Amino acid sequence: MDAQGHAAALADIVRACTFDDDPWGALAAQLSADTLVLAEILEENPDAVLNEDVIGAPEIAGESVVAVVRRYRDCLAASLGSPRLASQLESRFGVVNAAESPLLPENARDFAQSWHEGSAASEYRAFHEGRSAKLYALARGLHAEGDLEGFQRTVYAADTSTFLAHHSRESERVGDEFMALLRTGMLLAEYAMSSLAAAADAFEAVDATRDAFEWATLTEAKPRWGIVPDRATPRAQQPV
Repeated sequence: MDAQGHAAALADIVRACTFDDDPWGALAAQLSADTLVLAEILEENPDAVLNEDVIGAPEIAGESVVAVVRRYRDCLAASLGSPRLASQLESRFGVVNAAESPLLPENARDFAQSWHEGSAASEYRAFHEGRSAKLYALARGLHAEGDLEGFQRTVYAADTSTFLAHHSRESERVGDEFMALLRTGMLLAEYAMSSLAAAADAFEAVDATRDAFEWATLTEAKPRWGIVPDRATPRAQQPV
């Protein structure tokens, strides 16, 4: 996991959202960045006990980004149950670049519901595992028909579901009720995709997007991509 790179990317996202007058986007990225700091502390202290109930979803009160972030950071620190670890955590939190950006109250409900509503991690994982398997089979069929543009688009959709299932599985394992790992991973994946150069062909595009997804992955293990043909696979030997 590229912890420093991920932290820098999330800081860039916060700045970009602030520049684009998107305080809710900036808030989402900042909360993800802070959750990532907590994950680093836990990784360094395997004996630490995390009280997930203390964290919960961020409390949205229709004020500035910094006010919501401060409350959430207090919850993250309290969840550790250790003054020493809480102090380490707080010392690593960065400056909130969107500090005084106002949060318009008309958007508060949608943002809050995005945390509270939705499927459990196990259901989300199962859905995307099934979806990716179907899409990989479709991609192989499109390749066999010579539709390389459709092949590339379908592999991208399948890889996206594989990435989502991978992080949902990890959220399920650690009891991450609000799937902060998944939220953070998707923010990082979108960031990585945004800087990709135009690919020369469908196969190069598949390789490039898989590299981006792997960079954005928040676990030591990488997603297990489905088998699809590459440029060296003769048509007669394609996978079934």
